[in-house]
Amino acid sequence: MTDTIANAEAGTNPIRRRPPVKLPPRAVKAWNLLNEKGVVHSICGIDRRAFEHLQGHELAVVTIIGRTEWVAELDPRLRVPLSVAIPAPVPPVPPSADDLALLPLRIREPAHLAAARIHRKQCYDYTEVVEAGEVAGWVYGIYDREFGWVTADAQTEQPRYSSREEAAGPLRVARRAELAATAHARQAAAAVHPTPHVFRPIPGENEQSVLGWTFRPSVGKLSGRHAWVTADGTVGRRTYRYDTEAAHALRQYLAGPDDLWQSEEARKRVREVHRSAFNFTAVTSAGTEQLFLGWVFYVSPRRNDFAYGTLVHGWMTQAGQIGKELVEAREDAVAALAADWVLDQPHVAPRPVP
Repeated sequence: MTDTIANAEAGTNPIRRRPPVKLPPRAVKAWNLLNEKGVVHSICGIDRRAFEHLQGHELAVVTIIGRTEWVAELDPRLRVPLSVAIPAPVPPVPPSADDLALLPLRIREPAHLAAARIHRKQCYDYTEVVEAGEVAGWVYGIYDREFGWVTADAQTEQPRYSSREEAAGPLRVARRAELAATAHARQAAAAVHPTPHVFRPIPGENEQSVLGWTFRPSVGKLSGRHAWVTADGTVGRRTYRYDTEAAHALRQYLAGPDDLWQSEEARKRVREVHRSAFNFTAVTSAGTEQLFLGWVFYVSPRRNDFAYGTLVHGWMTQAGQIGKELVEAREDAVAALAADWVLDQPHVAPRPVP
């Protein structure tokens, strides 16, 4: 069985094997064609019910794509997984002088936005407060008679102060507390992302503990993205468009691995994005360990593409991340899957010696 499937995957003539169970003649014909091709489309000339009979014996999977279009493929348990070498994580790119020059601006924008939200956009005349050569935050006016503050990590509070000098004191204290609490997290994040900044805490269920922080990973091309780091220094390699997405990813990581991404669940998830996805093939890492990485699959963009062989390939990692682009060669999809799988593996920084 495995030799037959492996030969079919390689595009060579498979060894004809008998079906493992007694089947009616029409289902035997369907089995022979499926055993030879690996994937059969509705244009094959065999009634779909023959393949659904195979599905009842856990020999095939039938997917209905349209009103009259369907695809039958070998059951994933009968297929030989593909294997690929896992690439090394890409090291962070040191920031350029231009990027570093933009850093104060990238810190100021979220801080000012946080202050405007809490004070209903009544803030004006922001004055930068510097401590030990670094920006600690800003003091600003409220209604021309009161003053407030916001730290470089966009943390602020409700109290009002009668002068800028009075507001600057609590600001410096709050900034020192931020840096002390996030010292290990900042060091860990810098090992993966070039210029981590604007750390925002993610509270636990009791609102007293901190699960970790979201932060801005870069001031260059990724200046608008977000990443996460846990309280013990575990850093996510993947970046997200919104900080809420990064916070959700952190909570998912702390909740432990998700066991739902089995073959059928993977199909459902992928078809929410690519309706005509089929021929899911598992991919493992090369070598003796053989870690499960995810799946690659075919996508038929238009109804007649299958008949003319113009298929494209996609991929999804074991953690449920679907590739953003489709590629023509399956080898490219497998390589992209391996690179995406590496992004799913967080970096764990060693704890500092007390």
